[in-house]
Amino acid sequence: MSYLPSQAFKKVMGRWLGVRSKSLRVLLYHDIKRIDEHNFAEQIQWLGDRFQFATPNEFRNFVRGIKEPEKDSLLITFDDGNISNRRVSENILDPLGIKALFFIVTDFVDLASITKPHGRRTKKLSVRTGSDNFSSSAYMSWSDLTFLLKKGHTIGAHTRTHPRLAHLSKAESFEEIVGSGDRLERKLNVCIEDFAYTFGDLKSLDSESLNTARCRYEFIYTGLRGDNSCKVSPLSIRRDSIKPTDSLALIGSFLSGSADILYWKSLKKYESWLGNPPHFSGDWK
Repeated sequence: MSYLPSQAFKKVMGRWLGVRSKSLRVLLYHDIKRIDEHNFAEQIQWLGDRFQFATPNEFRNFVRGIKEPEKDSLLITFDDGNISNRRVSENILDPLGIKALFFIVTDFVDLASITKPHGRRTKKLSVRTGSDNFSSSAYMSWSDLTFLLKKGHTIGAHTRTHPRLAHLSKAESFEEIVGSGDRLERKLNVCIEDFAYTFGDLKSLDSESLNTARCRYEFIYTGLRGDNSCKVSPLSIRRDSIKPTDSLALIGSFLSGSADILYWKSLKKYESWLGNPPHFSGDWK
């Protein structure tokens, strides 16, 4: 379903089901390679013409119910902490006044050479003192994270080593979830309220990891698509995974909700762990 038809579908279904007219969605990006920066900039420009970019704090207030979005709104998030995130923030987001939320894998920040989550070896991290040293195969340092905070962005936790949490023992899961946020707080001297699951699909989550995370963080972000304007729990925030190589028509279709129903069963199971049934566009069944 392309962008314009899905927009019409959204309006019709919204009137019929009584869903709020202003959407509240979260974009999930990862590494932005140099070759894809132009596409990323085009995506941001296109999105800015159609949506209002919410700051992380504005988004929190929307989810808490303290405020209502006046326009269709988007929050930009990045997972893993690739050094390219700083580069696109500095060169693309900051000039437009867009504030993003960066979810950091804390052990990646320290290591001189690491294994990526999918098993590929990265190059040894070099000392990064300026933009000429940025490499999309590397991860941000503590000074890079401090730089983002000074620019008004927000840092969240994304575990210590990027495992699938459902595969860990209770003690291991606790250290990954709680340990990452505590370390960020100590190193950066900021309050860490936001946590994003690694991988974010239902195969990687379980009720034990959710119970651990909900005791430490006020806001928990999944990788399951959906609109957050329907009074979702702060512990069950939906996100739309986007790549800089995605077409604008595909992105528009996702943000109009054309794929949301595919995640209904996963959200229903996940939110059953919260003790509350999910609310999805008028409780479709």
